[in-house]
Amino acid sequence: MKKITIFLIISTAFVAFLTFFFKENKGVTKEEFRTMIDNHPMQERLKLSKSERKKSGIPPNRYFDDQYLLEMNPATGKTNPENIQAIIEEERSSNFLGGSARSPGEDTETAWVDRGPNNIGGRTRVVFYDPNDINGTRVFAGGVSGGLWVNDDISNASSSWTQVGIDENLAITCFAIDPNDSNTWYVGTGEAYTHNDGTGNGAWYTTDGGNTWSVLWSINLNQGRGRRPYFFNEIVAWDNNGTTEVFFSLDGWLDYNHVGFNASGWYKMENGNINQIEFDVDGDTRAYVFSDVEIAADNSLWCATKKNRWSTGGGEIYRTTDGENFTQKYSLTGGDRVELSASKTNPNLVYALVEEGNSTGVRIVKTTDGENFTVLPEPADADTGIDADHFTRGQAFYNLMVEVDPTNDNIVYVGGIDLFRSDNGGFSWNQISKWSNNNNLANLNVSLVHADHHALVFDPSDSNKGIFANDGGVYYSSNLSSASSSETAIVAKNNNYNITQFYSGAIGPDPENEILLGGAQDNGSLYVGNATSGTNSFSKIFTGDGVATFIDKEEEYLIVSFVYNVYESYLLPITANSESIPIRFDTSRGSFANIADLDDNLDILYVNGSSDGTYRVSRFTDLTSGNAGAGSFANSNFIDSEPTAIKVSPYTTGSTTLFVGSATGSIAKIENADDDSFGSNTLTYTNIDVNGIINTGSISSIELGENEDEILVTLHNYGVNNIYYTSDGGTNWAVKDGDFADIPVKAIMMNPMDDDEVIIGTNYGVWQTDNFTDDNPEWVHSQNGMSSVKVTSFELREADNTVLASTYGRGLFTSTFTADSDLSIDQNELSNNSIIIYPTVSKDGFFNLKTTAENYTTSVEIYDLQGVKVYAVQNLELETSSDKEIKLEVSSGLYIMKIYSGNKVLKSQKVIIQ
Repeated sequence: MKKITIFLIISTAFVAFLTFFFKENKGVTKEEFRTMIDNHPMQERLKLSKSERKKSGIPPNRYFDDQYLLEMNPATGKTNPENIQAIIEEERSSNFLGGSARSPGEDTETAWVDRGPNNIGGRTRVVFYDPNDINGTRVFAGGVSGGLWVNDDISNASSSWTQVGIDENLAITCFAIDPNDSNTWYVGTGEAYTHNDGTGNGAWYTTDGGNTWSVLWSINLNQGRGRRPYFFNEIVAWDNNGTTEVFFSLDGWLDYNHVGFNASGWYKMENGNINQIEFDVDGDTRAYVFSDVEIAADNSLWCATKKNRWSTGGGEIYRTTDGENFTQKYSLTGGDRVELSASKTNPNLVYALVEEGNSTGVRIVKTTDGENFTVLPEPADADTGIDADHFTRGQAFYNLMVEVDPTNDNIVYVGGIDLFRSDNGGFSWNQISKWSNNNNLANLNVSLVHADHHALVFDPSDSNKGIFANDGGVYYSSNLSSASSSETAIVAKNNNYNITQFYSGAIGPDPENEILLGGAQDNGSLYVGNATSGTNSFSKIFTGDGVATFIDKEEEYLIVSFVYNVYESYLLPITANSESIPIRFDTSRGSFANIADLDDNLDILYVNGSSDGTYRVSRFTDLTSGNAGAGSFANSNFIDSEPTAIKVSPYTTGSTTLFVGSATGSIAKIENADDDSFGSNTLTYTNIDVNGIINTGSISSIELGENEDEILVTLHNYGVNNIYYTSDGGTNWAVKDGDFADIPVKAIMMNPMDDDEVIIGTNYGVWQTDNFTDDNPEWVHSQNGMSSVKVTSFELREADNTVLASTYGRGLFTSTFTADSDLSIDQNELSNNSIIIYPTVSKDGFFNLKTTAENYTTSVEIYDLQGVKVYAVQNLELETSSDKEIKLEVSSGLYIMKIYSGNKVLKSQKVIIQ
């Protein structure tokens, strides 16, 4: 027996400081970086088909494989998620409170507002009843990227969830409750089953029944050669003769170019230290990785394994009476992940689901004497798309659940894609849920429940009641015994449980008739019209993985998408009879979560259309006709690697000026991109990344300021400068990282009223600066009302400077830019955000103005881009009860509308005449 001591908190302030401020840049050229990308081991994985990925135990969702290549340090070929941990340590030590500027999320006045969805959950692996609740209805749940939540009455149809604690890491994956103190609980972070999707940073505990949480074990992500994140598979709080002993199962995955962690394995907390326990199994002393641990009726521990960092040790079951000495009870040659459930009445009765090698199936086994295991039949899913002998559909490494009724050993439940129940000890099965009404499922009289099941917990006082956790959130049954013949036995309980993972978001231009739209992982394209001011219920209008989404600025149509190049449109407003209009169905081009941008002046959609090593931009026209036109253009001198950011200029309205950023840091400005001929004589290419001034890396976003010369650019990568700015169209660039940490940046936006105020969306929330024009801007967290969650996109509604942020794990949020404090008006005057201008794109020159506060007298001036005043009106009466219409009789183009209080600008708004 070998024990390796790791201190309770192993990160030091000095290491955190160095990691926080140091950015590695070893001068890798674009050509060298392209070679690194093309020859990276990840590319072999990306070539695998969906079925091949499943057989290799790799999630079919390729998003995080692509993200790895986008985010890797160009000097090392690896990512550095440990840098986020360094930020966490820095903020802990400085009692971080945030900044004082007036950008979205920076104070209570501009706090981010959760917009939903409040009716759609997300991937959940943790659910448990509060042991201290006298009513037995208070439940906690943990989202894999959405944090820990509580519902005070799960049995009440109108009850809702509230987020609690543990904001700095939202990847909640396991829990334990102290058997000798019902107020002491533990949770672990990090989901190993999807690799980099839910990255953990340690374990947390509460001593007051979940009201407040503290760090128990902060993982040093630099520890060992692997430098990879750690994942907590299990936490066990075990009663050893009245003394609680706490065990942890840590997991990891193999890194590229070197061995993975040396710290995966089984741990025990002792005297303020956490000690790794390595045990000898047939002469093999390597640390085994437990995927599941159950406490038997005699207080022994049953431990199930999954493959370790050497790809061995899976498919096995052990038993221990002290947590340190183990006896093997079962082994399946070539097996991988095992999930098990131990009887609460018979110490020797255990059910187990064993993933067979290469995901060829799941073996269900059972022992009644603790020694000999019997193979049980698998349930056959009614879905004709699922093999009869493989109810997990090739994903046992991911969706695998088994639980035995605590009062009746013959009643057992298993879950994969759907749920099944046996009343005779697993010798026959009844299906009790369906994920859709496809094929044979349509005639099955059971409840519609989201696919991919992870957990089941029984009501402590009535085992006929239970709660399921799956990729769709939380589901509740008050009558499990009727589930095989009832469409209402299992119901969704996701009211305000907003842990949705969005790739993108879009907001309509009219504040009075707010439309919100988002593309969500595994939850399709989600839509709400006439949104209320807070959280909203959304409708799924397009299925699968929703990716890029757009709302036409005239609110005539919207666009939704699936992975690669699958796009459809809807005419607005959407009604119960609305049908989607196909634009393109092409899964052979582009990337998994493909990038795109809409020119809604000309109604043209531009997307990444690369394939087979040819880097191109594809263009779709006639977006609402049902017969969309298509074309593409490629120029290896300017689009020299896969496009990773596309931005349509709003300033060129008679044609399309397009900015395209690449995986190797190049930026091309393409004029006349709308030309039908796609000829080299009509499309004008300009490389605005002059002399490679932008560091090698992958462009994540391109945004424009007040004109086409003012450009803001961000990069995905670790180890590079991530934020760039030019005011002269790319001739001269300035690095704007300042004191910002070395972590990926996904989105950027400038305050339309103050070019010193800029926000960025990152892998660790929203950050803000109010001195962007300085040589070294100071960046602070700007996420009041939100969370430390990955932010994937920003979109600005120009009418009232509202910003929509999409997040990967906490849904959609809005906040507003406000005027600089030096330009603030008297309290009796209106703030700029109460003045509404709509539409912002007009075909006839008519614009409406109104106020949402009190009646108000103002003046309006409108300028063209050369600064010439083309319209002015004095003493304009704005009212709350009616709109004030103005007519701008000028040629088509972009103009700046300014609304004044005396000589102070209350609002500056870009408007377009088509």
